[in-house]
Amino acid sequence: MLQEANLLREWAMSQSRDFLGKAVDRSTVEAACGTAEEVLLRAIELVQIEQGNDSLEAQLLVELASLKGVLSRFALEGFQDPSFAIDQFMEVRSYLQDARRLDPIGYHSLDVLAWSSMYVLASQRLGRVRKLDALYPSRHGHE
Repeated sequence: MLQEANLLREWAMSQSRDFLGKAVDRSTVEAACGTAEEVLLRAIELVQIEQGNDSLEAQLLVELASLKGVLSRFALEGFQDPSFAIDQFMEVRSYLQDARRLDPIGYHSLDVLAWSSMYVLASQRLGRVRKLDALYPSRHGHE
C-alpha cells in the first residue's frame, strides 16, 4: 500500500511540471492524489487495528503528509485558492507531528516538513502574515 501511494504521489508531482508551462487536465492528477489518500488512510486504519507497528504507521503518516504537501504546492503554484494550500499545509504539520510521536528518531518527517515549508515561504501568493500563521500556528493558539 505504501508503495502504491508513493508511486501515485510521485507521478502527480511529475505532472505538476506541465501545470507550470501549459494548461493540463488536472482531473487525472487530482484523481491520482485522491486514490493515494484513500490507500494511505485505509492502510493507517489497518495498522492501527493491529497495533504494535508504530514504525510502519509513522511511515504511512509521513507519506500522507507528503501527499498533502504536494497538494499544497499545487495550490501555491496558482491552481487553487491559497486558503486550500494553507489547509493542506496544516494537515502536513498535523500528520508529521503524529509520525514524530510514533517514531521520534525518524528523519523523513523532518525532510517533508522542510520541503513543504519551503514552498510556503517561497510562495508569491501568500503575504507575510499568512506565511507566519501557517508556519507558526501557535501564534494564535491554534495548537
